[in-house]
Amino acid sequence: MKQALLLTALAAIHLALTAMPGVASVLSAARLGLRDASALLSVGLVGSGVAALLAFWTYFATPEIGHAYAFGLVAVSMLVTQSLSAGLRT
Repeated sequence: MKQALLLTALAAIHLALTAMPGVASVLSAARLGLRDASALLSVGLVGSGVAALLAFWTYFATPEIGHAYAFGLVAVSMLVTQSLSAGLRT
């Protein structure tokens, strides 16, 4: 039972980390005035996909730089999400 809960928690964390660049790009597009739901979904998928491809290729080229990019991507996505979501509330 303990392992099942651990696996569920790890899956939730990985899902959140994967979604962060997409959320940041959707909030950026919404801040710029884009309101169409299908366009926002497209922006989110493209943002997340581009971030994932860049993370893969930077890690493939040099693992140390890939790790730094991955941690930086999460940090920047969190900062962008926090600042833009605060701006959209007002």
